[in-house]
Amino acid sequence: MLTGCAQRYYYVEKDTLSISYHPEYSVVHLTQEEGERQLHQLANTACVEEEWIFFKPVRGKRGVWYDVGKVQQETKVQMNGEILEKIVDTFTKLNTQRIILHCTHYHIHPLYSLHQRWGSVISERMVDIFSLPSSSDLEFTRLLHTFLQQRGYVLDDSRVVGSQGMYVYTVPRLSNKNLDAAEYFKSLTSKAVREGLQDKDVQSVLRVLRQGGVEADYYSFR
Repeated sequence: MLTGCAQRYYYVEKDTLSISYHPEYSVVHLTQEEGERQLHQLANTACVEEEWIFFKPVRGKRGVWYDVGKVQQETKVQMNGEILEKIVDTFTKLNTQRIILHCTHYHIHPLYSLHQRWGSVISERMVDIFSLPSSSDLEFTRLLHTFLQQRGYVLDDSRVVGSQGMYVYTVPRLSNKNLDAAEYFKSLTSKAVREGLQDKDVQSVLRVLRQGGVEADYYSFR
C-alpha cells in the first residue's frame, strides 16, 4: 500500500476504475484498452471529473492505473501533486534496471459536467465538440510533461475521455518565452469550440488545435 506522510492519504487496490475521494485513492491493474472502456462508462455516469496516471507495462499487457485527482468537482479536478511525486519516487526506486517508463495522463469530462458547464446549448450531436480538453488541461499537460521528463519518464500523451469519444493530445513547448501560455490556450480552445459549432464537426476542433501547435486526434466510441 502506498501511503503519505502521517497517513494523509492511502491507496487501496481495486478491480475497476472509479471516483475516489481523499484520503482514499485507488490503484487498478488493467490493460490500457480495459481502462479506457471503464472510463467511457464513468463519463456517462459520473457527476464529477476525475484523473489518473497510467503506467504502461514493461512486460505483459496490464499496466497500473493510479488515481491522482483531488477536489473533484462538476467541471474541474485538481491533480494531487504530493501523490504524483510519491508515485514517481516509488517507481524510480523499484526501477533498478533503469528502464525508461512510459505513461499517459487521463481524465474524464462526464456528460453531466458538460451540461452543468454549457447548459441547454448542448445537443447530443455536439457532445463531441464540447468534450475537448480545456485551456487549463492543455496548460497542465505542458507542465506535467516537463515534470516527468526531468525525472526520466516519458509522457506519451494526455487523453480526455467523454461520453461519446476520446481526445488524445500532446502539447509542445512554446517557443515564445514571453507568451502567456494560459491566455494562449484559452484563446485556442475558444476558437476550436466556436469553429466546431459553426461547422458542426469535431474535425474542425482538431484542425484549430493542430494549427495552434497541439497534436490532437479524436476517437469515437460510437
